[in-house]
Amino acid sequence: MKELIGLVVLAAGLLAGAVGLLFDGLVRRRRRRLYVAGASLGLAVLVAGWAAYRTSHKAYRHLAEAVRPRTGAEIYAALFGRPRPGCLQVIAYQDQLVPRIDAAIWLHYRTCPAELRRVLARLPYARRTVPTATLAAELAPRLPISWFAPRLLGDSARVYEYATPNNRNIRTLWASPDSTEVFYRDILD
Repeated sequence: MKELIGLVVLAAGLLAGAVGLLFDGLVRRRRRRLYVAGASLGLAVLVAGWAAYRTSHKAYRHLAEAVRPRTGAEIYAALFGRPRPGCLQVIAYQDQLVPRIDAAIWLHYRTCPAELRRVLARLPYARRTVPTATLAAELAPRLPISWFAPRLLGDSARVYEYATPNNRNIRTLWASPDSTEVFYRDILD
């Protein structure tokens, strides 16, 4: 930002100098000042062009960073904060880029039990245990993702669910009994 402000100030100064020299050269009829005014004007145009280029380049970089897809670890950190060191292995993910169009954020990850306890302590999740076969029959046929595999959780799954009072945000975790394999869905409307 300082670079851009400096370039704009320099270009404005060169332009003001060029106008002053041009006016003085015309009034006093001195060609040398007219030549210096022309050179100053040319330099002002170059500096202004460079400032415009730098501004557009920085804007493009920021825009490219804003639309870059997030990695699974970045999604996890945005949802739950930084994980404990060595306690996270994101296997598959699908980000919700446009709310209301993209159904939800989905994560499949492996974690350690302490990390899952940390995540569950953040919100008042309702807990129940469901047989994996029931879970697969209920969810798998109508899911937008192909890698949701409840069989990886074992014979039964612990289901943790939290919903905001107006149901604008529903978070569901399906965890294995040993708390190491987790599927996560975050619906934000």
